[in-house]
Amino acid sequence: MGRHLPNKRLTDESWKDETASGRLNLKTIIMNYESKLKEVQKHFNFKLIEDFHRPDYAIYSESTADGYEVFIAHEPDSQINISDDVFYYDSDLSERLEEVIRDYGGLEEYIIYVDDLEYDWIEYAIDELYDEISEEEDEEE
Repeated sequence: MGRHLPNKRLTDESWKDETASGRLNLKTIIMNYESKLKEVQKHFNFKLIEDFHRPDYAIYSESTADGYEVFIAHEPDSQINISDDVFYYDSDLSERLEEVIRDYGGLEEYIIYVDDLEYDWIEYAIDELYDEISEEEDEEE
């Protein structure tokens, strides 16, 4: 489900070997994602958090009575609407996160709770929003 990084501990020498051999440099990818996240947060004025402390929006997993995992995405102060706020596939959450960031980020910092910040769909949403910001900046030039 989430993006889990390998537990492999790399020394300076093994990083050099990985880079020299043309293999993907995991450190660069992580730094690249972090840079994109900072730019997107700055542009849309929002914050992703993992502890549920008065968020403006929440995305988290729950188990159904018969043991299936579903995902809930809603404003915590409102009642959950099964047809709009419950997702069976976590891949659909990327688009919802993009919409929430686009629609609600702005003047006041918008706080979004996610129960696990390592989900792949979060990175995908940030990549999409970053590309959108980059395209807007290119058009302005």
